[in-house]
Amino acid sequence: IERTGGYVAIGFSENGGMRGSDVVYFTSTPSSLPSEDGSESLTTNTNVLVDGHILDFLGKPIPDRRQDWSLISQSVTTDGYIIFEAKRSLTAQNDPFDRPLIDDSSAYVPDHKIIGAWGTSRGNMMYHGHNRVKTSIQLFHSSSNSTGGNL
Repeated sequence: IERTGGYVAIGFSENGGMRGSDVVYFTSTPSSLPSEDGSESLTTNTNVLVDGHILDFLGKPIPDRRQDWSLISQSVTTDGYIIFEAKRSLTAQNDPFDRPLIDDSSAYVPDHKIIGAWGTSRGNMMYHGHNRVKTSIQLFHSSSNSTGGNL
């Protein structure tokens, strides 16, 4: 299988769209290296995790001055799916573009608005086209809403 590389981006948005969102994206770019005996080509990946933001435009996220996300694990499946796990502090760490992730377990606090995009490209994040998603999700669990283990 020829892998062309690609990216996965996840954003936290106040309005549910790209503008003003706090984004983390992961890119994986394969490159082929000849084996020592020259009989085959070995594929390695250049992987990059970027903490970024989008201002008042629709385009590639701008990298934050302070990179607050840490890559925990990553993989690219044989059929080209990019999977990554990363972490960041829940609070904004002196970066005006980092959106704090507040406790939304109360019925009075709205769920977090999440956006996502993905695409294939070699070394450069390109327009995602229809490869995008947006939703709202509750990130924190309320123990007061517990059903005692029963649904």
